[in-house]
Amino acid sequence: MGEEQYHGSIKFPQSDVCWLETDEAPETNPHASLHEWATVLALIKSVVERKPVYTAHCDPPDNLMDRVRQR
Repeated sequence: MGEEQYHGSIKFPQSDVCWLETDEAPETNPHASLHEWATVLALIKSVVERKPVYTAHCDPPDNLMDRVRQR
């Protein structure tokens, strides 16, 4: 992961909290950040289900993190 991507990943949740507290719009690229988050969820789903998951078709179940904790 490049330096810029690393800092962008950190800033995404921080900017959301700031946005909720101060009404300042986030400084990150929401489209890119949401795509990265979808990739993380797809990876987690793939591990839990033990099969390939493609980010374009990934619709993680509501209980995904509960299933992770069960392992």
